[in-house]
Amino acid sequence: MGGIQSHGAGDFRAVTALLPLLHDPDVRTGSRARYVLTSWGPSIVPLLQEIRRAGPGWLRAAALTVLAEIVGEDGLSARDRAAVERLIRIQCR
Repeated sequence: MGGIQSHGAGDFRAVTALLPLLHDPDVRTGSRARYVLTSWGPSIVPLLQEIRRAGPGWLRAAALTVLAEIVGEDGLSARDRAAVERLIRIQCR
């Protein structure tokens, strides 16, 4: 992932390539993808917000996870905050 890490901040293709890896069965792969995405910080927030708004749908949940880690609760839209709250309620059942 080192090559993509130096290549990708702000690159839609790099972000969309890493997002699915958050759910990889190999925990190390998911952790590394999360680390790379969050290390790009605010530079990828607009890309994550666009994925949340327009898809692709299969990346929306992963985009929300990274977005929440980067901006925190106060940085999420009302819609995304509600989605996080729903996910927490589901997981706490």
